[in-house]
Amino acid sequence: MHRGNRYFDEPLWNLYYEGTKNHEGFKTDKNQYVLSIGDLMETALKDSLGVQDQSEWIEDQYLWIKEQLQPIKEDNRLIALLEGNHEKRATRNWFRSTRLLSKELEVPYAEGLVVINITLCKGDITRKYKICAVHGAGSARTKGGKVNSIMKMRDIVGDADVYVMGHLHDKIAIVDPIYINGVPKERLFGMTGAYLTYGGYVEEKLYSPPARGSLKVKLHFDIDRVSAR
Repeated sequence: MHRGNRYFDEPLWNLYYEGTKNHEGFKTDKNQYVLSIGDLMETALKDSLGVQDQSEWIEDQYLWIKEQLQPIKEDNRLIALLEGNHEKRATRNWFRSTRLLSKELEVPYAEGLVVINITLCKGDITRKYKICAVHGAGSARTKGGKVNSIMKMRDIVGDADVYVMGHLHDKIAIVDPIYINGVPKERLFGMTGAYLTYGGYVEEKLYSPPARGSLKVKLHFDIDRVSAR
């Protein structure tokens, strides 16, 4: 999200969060669960790259984020909060805002990589999925480089159904078929975008415009399949 950056795209955030008259947002949609992949806050310190793009106090960023996540938490649809590299800036001063937020909201917190086991239930029938998620790292600029960054995760957790990261401000969803013990399986590698318009130090350094908005992953129940957009 990068709340606190002057290029934060609040209208786009509201479109995903509040929804429209024809499309329910994830604030109230009971079928949408939220996994925060990090960089909720800009958290620019005085010597941070792009500090000139910060537009509000860090504590105001924190309070706004908490207010936005509270309704989702109360619905038990906030899966976990992962720490991003922007929040990690404050750890140099021995402060972990994401960990504090997770404690206040009473949801799981992860400093690095997290594995999430999800069971879908309908009557006596269940279907299980495993998600491997991390905020991510690196400075890849090409699509291929970004995909390679995601696929490194399978070298750490080999049996996940979904691998997802953020950090590189792109939206990617690639299905990778594989056989495990003779059984065909499709793994999804995904990257989620950012709520930022183009400008500031990103434009000055000739980075590509960010892909905007959240990655939506669907865990199917009738068949063993994941898809995303």
